[in-house]
Formats: sequence, structure tokens, C-alpha cells
Amino acid sequence: MLTKDNTKDALVGSYAEIDGYKLASVGMQPMVHAYGTSWGLGKGDLHYSAMEIRTVLTTSPVASLVIWILPVLIVIGIVLLAPSLSGEYTDTRLAIPSTGLLTLIFLQQTYRATVPALDYLTFLDWLYACGYLISIITFLLFLWGTNVYQSANECEKSNALMRIDKIDSVFQLSALLVLMLASALAWWA
Repeated sequence: MLTKDNTKDALVGSYAEIDGYKLASVGMQPMVHAYGTSWGLGKGDLHYSAMEIRTVLTTSPVASLVIWILPVLIVIGIVLLAPSLSGEYTDTRLAIPSTGLLTLIFLQQTYRATVPALDYLTFLDWLYACGYLISIITFLLFLWGTNVYQSANECEKSNALMRIDKIDSVFQLSALLVLMLASALAWWA
């Protein structure tokens, strides 16, 4: 296994680095490539020897946490705290999940523009997906709560508020548990 410092017989040049990542190691592995066809030559399946070069790029865990994960968790946290507002504040309650959703979209666009294109979902992609779902469901919950509160007459408004606040509390706890479960599954997947 060759490292970046072994420049004598290096397999990969300095162009292999990506901003924000460090080239940790480079290794070669022999392999056989099988085409699964004779390409009309009548010699059976064609097999050719090949070499595979593997490069390992790393980044600082603390920097990744502060730059990428912390902002997402802050936005999701604000959206999760929004149901703590009383059901009377309908305009404010409706604005928080919509703003959170837009913020998550722009944060993910920045993340996707910086990180190389990958053909699989990363831990951060799963966090964004949970954030999107929580924001959308919170918005729908607030729409429902606003309609219930606005359609109740004056003597029923206090009962409507108690019902809305109770459902909000159940949703907050459920959404937090789903976020923690999805995070744990995404981390170990």
C-alpha cells in the first residue's frame, strides 16, 4: 500500500486530491475482467487481466460535524420545537416548517455542489430526508391545527387548543424518535 508521501513509485499524482479531503492511501489489486461474451469470435467468454487502483480519501470528523451535520440538526431542531408554540399563533406556526424546509433544500444543494457525486446515499442524505419529512408533516399538522382552531366557536376554542397541543406533543416525541432511529440505521448501514 502506497501513501501520498511515497512519491518514488506513486500510483496517483497530486491531482487525485479533492479540496477538503486528504489522500490517505493508494493500493493496487490484480483482477480478472470477464466480458461474458465472445464478441462473435467463437472463443467462449473472454477474460482479461486488469489492475484496480483504490484510493482512500479522508476528512476531519470534527470539521465534518461542524460544517455539514450541525447546521442540518439545528434546522431540524427548530422545526421540532415549533409545535411547542401554542395553537393560537397560527401564522408563526405555519411559517416555521416552511422556512425550515427551504433552508434544508439550500443546505443540501450546497452540500451536493461540494461533495463529489456518489451513487449511494450518505449519512447526511438520510438526515436531509428525515428533515424534509419532519418539516412537511409539521406543516400539515399546523394546517390541520389552524383549521380546527379557526373553525371552533369562542366557547370551543380552549378545548380545540388543548386538543391541538396534545397532538403536537405526541408528534414532537414521535418525530424525535424517528429521527434518532433513522440516524442510527443510516450510521450503521
